[in-house]
Amino acid sequence: MDNALSVSFQHHNSMMDASAPLSDTTDPPLFSVPIEVLLQIASDLTTPEYGNLRLTCKYVEGQVLNAFSREFFTKRQFMLTEFSLQALVDISESRFSPSLRHVIISLERPFATPSNYTNFITFNDTTEKRQKSNCTLQESIDHSMLLSTGHGVEMIAQALSGLNNLETIGMRDFYSHSRRRDSIRQWRSYGVRTYFEDTDHRMEFPQTYVGATNGFRDQASYLNQTFLNILRALGKAGSQPTTFEVILRHSSLNDSAFYVPKWVESTVHPVLANLRTLFLDLNSTDTEVWVDDGTNEVACTNYRLTRFLSTLSRLEHLRLNFRISDREVTQQVLSWLSKPAPTTIPTPSTTLLPPAPVAIDFPNLRQLDIGMTSTTSKILVDIARKFHTTLRVISLHKIALTHDDSLGAPRQKVNLWAGFFRQLSKLNLNLTGINMSELNQQYSRNVTFRDSRNPRKRNWGGTNTQSGLKDFADSVEVEDFPEPEDSVHTDEEEDDNSDEEEEEEEEEEEEEGTPSESENNDDNA
Repeated sequence: MDNALSVSFQHHNSMMDASAPLSDTTDPPLFSVPIEVLLQIASDLTTPEYGNLRLTCKYVEGQVLNAFSREFFTKRQFMLTEFSLQALVDISESRFSPSLRHVIISLERPFATPSNYTNFITFNDTTEKRQKSNCTLQESIDHSMLLSTGHGVEMIAQALSGLNNLETIGMRDFYSHSRRRDSIRQWRSYGVRTYFEDTDHRMEFPQTYVGATNGFRDQASYLNQTFLNILRALGKAGSQPTTFEVILRHSSLNDSAFYVPKWVESTVHPVLANLRTLFLDLNSTDTEVWVDDGTNEVACTNYRLTRFLSTLSRLEHLRLNFRISDREVTQQVLSWLSKPAPTTIPTPSTTLLPPAPVAIDFPNLRQLDIGMTSTTSKILVDIARKFHTTLRVISLHKIALTHDDSLGAPRQKVNLWAGFFRQLSKLNLNLTGINMSELNQQYSRNVTFRDSRNPRKRNWGGTNTQSGLKDFADSVEVEDFPEPEDSVHTDEEEDDNSDEEEEEEEEEEEEEGTPSESENNDDNA
């Protein structure tokens, strides 16, 4: 891409040389335009117009280069096709590679069963339509081969080895709507537009439910394989970004995704050991693993997840969103997180079963985000107590507090969230941030915050933690206490909530320099 621009640039210069030469002592008027004015002009241009501005002359190109790199090459999104990954390789070998700090591997793919479309081609169709049918089938085959042969891992590793300033690697199943330039508001993966032009079909994103068991297994396997392949590519490249963000809106990772085979442990573990930030969107409905807890043989859900988290010794920021959750399953994960690490080495299992996962301390944990599940205030308080010396920010999103039967007052009349904030205030926490959004409570409908611009959200930042927690406790209200027999809160109600506000929140977190499509505008439509 950069080479293509260089050719255009050289051609442009040759045209200038052929014209009447300027005086050696006279600079072109454009040279006197301040950089601030050039950048203001550039901010109002479409992407093709911006490219043309850069082709004006070397002086202008040099003046806007840093701003151009920040906008289009700080953060970029690619998909698992050879065409898209080759663009990533090309960028890693170009002068823009130092600018690229955030790479996203997107999960869209060619349809796994293109015969649904190709079978409709007849002798009466045009050659162009037959060619598009051939291309649809070939893209699906190429994608399958890219994964099954390991070539995709090799291409990602080749690219990552040239990205010396990479800080964040991501995995997504959506397009961000944070784009500001042009009429298009989405940052799409590189190659999406080309695929559509070649096939007349759109890429397929994985979905949590696809209406058939085989389809679900295929998509779950695809997500799990992609997650491990990204880790393998990082290890092969010797790349150790500090942040791994798995942000999924239409799918989620089940427990099998976190299984690291022994034959890749030496490759993957150095990557995990260097991570400071990890975001995960989880599906807690995978099969159980039977373990020996030292006393009994018990079924352990999210066994692989807890073992995976145990390898993240330098973790500072952990986000766990339970997009598909069973309350009992997520309780086990959060309970494991709340337990202090044992002071003695656990007794090895005396059975054929593996030992139960051992809790660890996460001695550097500064921020914890938990979302989209039901739990008790006791578990959340225990988690805060465990990390009280290092924890600085707590964020809870779409959490429903459930009642503890030991409460003396009638359960439907208790404001559990007020009690939760008061319990936190007794822990001598040293927080600098508290973020609460879309909270709920068993036997109620809405938890709101009085005097908040958005009653369903409240954020606090400062140094006086006790004052902040008191403010939360005094302002939180539980609306519409119904009779218990008329209102039974379930996890499914949480899952039915729209993701619109969550999308807005994530887009607010997007940097202004979000990833552009290629310089030749491959994916601008």
